[in-house]
Amino acid sequence: IPPSNEQQFLRGAQKTDGNGMVQFTTIFPGWYDARVPHIHFKIIIEGQQEFISEFYFKEAVYQEVYRTVEAYQMYGKCPYSFENDRAVHDGEGLVLQVNRIDDNAMEVTAKIGIQRV
Repeated sequence: IPPSNEQQFLRGAQKTDGNGMVQFTTIFPGWYDARVPHIHFKIIIEGQQEFISEFYFKEAVYQEVYRTVEAYQMYGKCPYSFENDRAVHDGEGLVLQVNRIDDNAMEVTAKIGIQRV
């Protein structure tokens, strides 16, 4: 399904609560040439960009999604892994641990600390 607005497709911004926590709901990311599936994120504090990175998934997780979820099946198996991704080679520390809620839902939690000097 093509995006309805390619300039803003699956992008958004949220403010954290008083404890620095944020929660969002999204779809599982698709894959594109030379990249493993990932979710981009950036942290902005007081209007200044402090950190930008990506979250990743274990290969078994994303391959299962692409094999079993109808909306992804037409695109087939992802040919990319950490070994042949053009930008990242291990994803260490940024690989999300997936908790399956049901056949069509997953939940992940990530904790990121920023130390400002």
